[in-house]
Amino acid sequence: MKEKIGETEILERIRETLEKSVGTIDTETQYRLTQARKSALSPGRRQRFNLWPSFRLSFAILCAATVVLVFTIWYQPSPTVQPVISGIEDVEILANTDSLEFFAEIDFYFWLAEEVDHSG
Repeated sequence: MKEKIGETEILERIRETLEKSVGTIDTETQYRLTQARKSALSPGRRQRFNLWPSFRLSFAILCAATVVLVFTIWYQPSPTVQPVISGIEDVEILANTDSLEFFAEIDFYFWLAEEVDHSG
């Protein structure tokens, strides 16, 4: 059966292994690691975050959206005008006791009335 290893013993083994591996690192790598550690731990040298590229992108998106909005508002197609038939004409048709054949050909009479108006 395997022995149970305590937490402190595991940590000690890890520490020993890491210290052995540090001894085999060449001096250039050790120097770079030391510089990286100093740079990470120094509170005075923080890298600045540059907002300029994100501002330019946001500004470009805003300009494009404005152009699209202006274009859609400016160049709307004009609505087609359809003749409005008032409700009074419907009442007149329903109240009329004449033959329904007249109303079957009503489009022809509307066309004839337009032709008379345009010609004279």
